[in-house]
Amino acid sequence: MMFEVKNGNFWLNGRKAFLNSGEIHYFRIKKELWSKHLAGAKEAGLTTISTYIPWAWHEPSEGVFDFDGVTCPERDLNGWLAKCTEYGLTCILKPGPYILAEFRGAGLPDWLLQKHEDQLRVRNSNGEFIGGDWVNLSHPIFLEKVTSWYNQIMPLIVS
Repeated sequence: MMFEVKNGNFWLNGRKAFLNSGEIHYFRIKKELWSKHLAGAKEAGLTTISTYIPWAWHEPSEGVFDFDGVTCPERDLNGWLAKCTEYGLTCILKPGPYILAEFRGAGLPDWLLQKHEDQLRVRNSNGEFIGGDWVNLSHPIFLEKVTSWYNQIMPLIVS
């Protein structure tokens, strides 16, 4: 698939395309209902489905990645993408590391902060932790772990 922006328009596989997109979070829907939701999206005239890909969802334990639904059927991102293709829908994929989908911890894996909280949590000028899900995005540990996540997810996205 070739996607580009040219002359102020989107082009998909050499043809001008209008992306009529809707948001469907595959990880919030039982796998057996994916077809029903995608059929409804297609019937409503959508051409594109946008979704977050939660890092925490697909790497529940450090170094253990699931994109095929081995540990939970709704983790089958490969199956979701194939199902979208089956319905003739293109996808906008948002792999984080942060996601804005009311996902606990903004999509960051629990193990990341359990193991590295002292190093990664953002602090104020007095050295006190700032509340919320904020971490130091430039900390070497964070960059190392995000690089590992991207090394796993990006080949899947570009295929």
